[in-house]
Amino acid sequence: MIGVKRFLILFVLFLTLVSVAALAVERDCLFYFYGEGCEQCDEVNSYMNKLMVKHMELKIEKFEVYHHRENAELLQKYFQQNGIDKDSQGIPAVFMKGSYFIGNDAIQSLLDGTIKENNNILCPSLEEDSFSVGVVGERTTQNVLETISTLEVAKSGFKDGIKLNMIALFLVFIIFLSFEKNWKKIIPQGAIFIGVLYAVNILFGAGFLAEIANSSFTTYFYKIIGFLAVIYGILSIYLFLRNQPYLLSKGSREKLEERTKFFTTPGGALLFGFIAAFFSLSLRSDAFKLLQRISLGDLFPLAVMPLIFYYTTILVLPLIILLTGYYYTKKNLQTKAEKKAEGIDHKIEIWNEHHHKILTFLVSVIVLVVGLILMIV
Repeated sequence: MIGVKRFLILFVLFLTLVSVAALAVERDCLFYFYGEGCEQCDEVNSYMNKLMVKHMELKIEKFEVYHHRENAELLQKYFQQNGIDKDSQGIPAVFMKGSYFIGNDAIQSLLDGTIKENNNILCPSLEEDSFSVGVVGERTTQNVLETISTLEVAKSGFKDGIKLNMIALFLVFIIFLSFEKNWKKIIPQGAIFIGVLYAVNILFGAGFLAEIANSSFTTYFYKIIGFLAVIYGILSIYLFLRNQPYLLSKGSREKLEERTKFFTTPGGALLFGFIAAFFSLSLRSDAFKLLQRISLGDLFPLAVMPLIFYYTTILVLPLIILLTGYYYTKKNLQTKAEKKAEGIDHKIEIWNEHHHKILTFLVSVIVLVVGLILMIV
């Protein structure tokens, strides 16, 4: 009988200890608002993970506001409910029953202590009025468009425009232009090439073609172009130094020109530019990736499009400059040929051929040097 009493006493003590331990577990509920790509939010994300390990029963509801309209609107409602003025709004932000914290420092220095002291396990709610006390520290805007400046977009477009894949595309473009002997066709042909590149990049910025951009082949695109450019440069320089205008015989050359005639037409420029553009979509900056994520979200998909157009214009600007420079060079050479030939057609053709050979040689030297750089880097 005594043994049974002892057992019952120990059992009651055990239940009491378990109950006390259960009460000590933090069962608080909080709402955490953050933005993908927000630097302060990245730090708080790590802090939240630590809190979840420390307080196993802690319930954290996460809401990403940069790319999800419903979450952004929900955050705005909590700002309004708690009487937080516009100058104090921002992310990262945490709301609990009766309290809120805005900013990295405020969250990391005060949230853990508030969780331990709080006895209300209910989640925040918009359905009832409640008095809240909060702390606002250094924060980031909750509007993702406000995090991007036109200057930052311009810098991003310029930097991406001189990366290795775009330099490879630059080589492809200059070789493409060097095949055209008629200066009057240079602008139309080059404009088609650049136009296709522009359109493909707009689609890429709008969230299309991601699988192609992330493929392994695009990573080695500039290496392959560099290798081909070196071969082209060496061969062209060799023919120039040997005063041998063509590697093939006249008959073989005519057959080859007939078979490849399509690539000197507007349709050929369209196809050539389309293929080349696909392999230039890798190696993009963080600013461009942010624009791309915004276009894929449901918050500002249309509002971000002008910035994508602006970025793409800066991106293709080196090719536009190259096209303009090459066009005026060919035009000036044509004018010089007409003056030297004194208007005689067959002499004009001879001088044009001479100038074309020299220009092709200079292009070949540039292509060779840049190709070697692409292979080495």
